[in-house]
Amino acid sequence: MINAHRPGVAAQGLAQTAAPAIAGFLLAVLDYKEVEVFWIMTALAEDRLYPGTWGQDLAGARVEMETLASLLKQKHPDLAAHLDDLGFNVSMVAADWFLTVFTKNLPQETCARVWDSVLSEGPKVIFRVALVLLQTQKALLLQAKELNQVLHVLHIVQNSQHDRDMLMQEAFERIPNFPLKAISKYRKQSAEEVESHTEVKAAKRSKLLSFAREKKLIRVSDGDEFADIRL
Repeated sequence: MINAHRPGVAAQGLAQTAAPAIAGFLLAVLDYKEVEVFWIMTALAEDRLYPGTWGQDLAGARVEMETLASLLKQKHPDLAAHLDDLGFNVSMVAADWFLTVFTKNLPQETCARVWDSVLSEGPKVIFRVALVLLQTQKALLLQAKELNQVLHVLHIVQNSQHDRDMLMQEAFERIPNFPLKAISKYRKQSAEEVESHTEVKAAKRSKLLSFAREKKLIRVSDGDEFADIRL
């Protein structure tokens, strides 16, 4: 529906990731006023989320997750290093944070409070809340010996955020002086890394397809859909 209003803003894959959770959340808190839900989702996609967050390959979301990882490393290097040693990647929890703006993770009343701030102040609020969630139980996370323990702690942290005012107070007081320009340099670095990774992946795929065509292993249609397989 968003693409019909502004083509290219949201990828088709969004229907399987963020859209159901966001639409369900907004319908519930807005008494099922579908028109208002549509315009809020459109405003979020156009003016609040990083470009490409809901786009092809969710490249924008990948940029945001890499940026969050850099911010965590800057603000809590000991925690970031420990989590890395355990094989933790912020995408394991933050994918939903950026794609659905916490609608799949926080209690509904708390999520509504976060959305108010995001819509009024922008995406920096997502980073504030994300960092608070990651650092709230820092001591327990530093004691974790296995990846599953880390994921369990963070799952409990998310589900227990029933005091919405306290969460937002911590997001702004424990992370002071955090304007959007403060994360711009990390976004730039992350965007370059994501773009480079995407180009490498595309080059490998193109090489594989060329080899397959040459060996007559496959026939590929104009839409790059695999058709006949010849063994």
